[in-house]
Amino acid sequence: MNVLDRFRKDFLYYFAGIIIPGLINAVSIPVLKNLLGDASFGKYSLYFSSYTLIAGSLVGWLCQSIIRFKAQHSEPNFFFGKIIRLSLLITGVFSIASFFMVWYWGSSVLLSLLFSLALVSGGLQNIMISVSQANFLARITLFSESLRTLLYFISGVLLLTWSLNFFMEKLFIAVLLSYTVSLFLLIYKNKIPVSTIIQPRPSAEIFDLKKILVYGFPLALWFSCAYLITFIDKPYVAKSFGHAVQGNYQAIYDFIYRGATIVIAPILTASFPLMTHAFEHQSKTQLNKFLKKLLLIETGALIFAIIAYCLGGYRLLSYILKLPAERSYFWVGLFILLSAFIWQLGMLLHKPLEFQKKTRLMLFNNLLAFMVTYILVLAVYYLKLDYRYYALGVLAGSVVYALLSFVHLKKYLRSFH
Repeated sequence: MNVLDRFRKDFLYYFAGIIIPGLINAVSIPVLKNLLGDASFGKYSLYFSSYTLIAGSLVGWLCQSIIRFKAQHSEPNFFFGKIIRLSLLITGVFSIASFFMVWYWGSSVLLSLLFSLALVSGGLQNIMISVSQANFLARITLFSESLRTLLYFISGVLLLTWSLNFFMEKLFIAVLLSYTVSLFLLIYKNKIPVSTIIQPRPSAEIFDLKKILVYGFPLALWFSCAYLITFIDKPYVAKSFGHAVQGNYQAIYDFIYRGATIVIAPILTASFPLMTHAFEHQSKTQLNKFLKKLLLIETGALIFAIIAYCLGGYRLLSYILKLPAERSYFWVGLFILLSAFIWQLGMLLHKPLEFQKKTRLMLFNNLLAFMVTYILVLAVYYLKLDYRYYALGVLAGSVVYALLSFVHLKKYLRSFH
């Protein structure tokens, strides 16, 4: 398999698989914000951000392990079945804990139940997305993610249009429905027998759980730190300025971060299984050239995004989200834009560490980045600074991680000269 040719083919599918859900989300954010109001939207966003943080931390490392180790198995369905069973166990245990956690926050029993069930459904759906990537089924990823976001938007808006009472419960019904439908579609399209998930048949292959844990456990903590870097500022914004400001802050974050993801994430999504394949089977020189080309593409996209935002992008954003006429929101958007692109750049720069299974070093770098972010967020909170500086703290964490990853990339590339 030629890596560059396969990348060009899959990139179009992955780009469509992110841009279509991204456009749906771009519509859903202002619609939900206008339906709920700033304060209620801010409250829901905190719950939903907590949900994505927990779900991503629980299974993100298993998702990476699927792509990293699938090529080493001649019977992939045996491997997939074991991974799915493991993820079901992990999400099941933590869903019980999350039920009591959300209930302790003062939420209704129904919301607590929906939150915990959505953790299982969302976690398994993320696993199946990675299975599709490992199987090079880019078209399936495109269709399932488009369907999921469309179902979430339509069902959420219909339930809220009927009545705004119990809006949190209604929106989490939409979350649960969208992830569950996408999950079963992915299982069907990947042709994984249900019996393989319930009780994998005997196989000559060995499922090396220790290898996955050694590789993946630092990644589990890495994902936790990564999500916390982009989450930790939100509760402090709400605590300092109220849910109305936090709702506008969150709307800017969601709109811009997802917009940046439309541009950058397809590159990472399409390239990771291909770079892994190249690392395992082909010349590492080709891999190095591939990395350099991707870095140039991402850097060019960052420069273009900054220019577009400053020349008129913020005015359009302010009109769509109906932001108050406060200059601080301009800086919030700019800092979030820079943070999103630089973080994605760091995700590409750290790929050699993943290939070499140096996940503990990745974790150490991310811990340093999180500590920088958290210290700055606390400083903004206790010094009672303007809310734009919370976004600056998140940007600082992204810069630290990208710089540390760049240092290790330079060492990696020099080792082949």
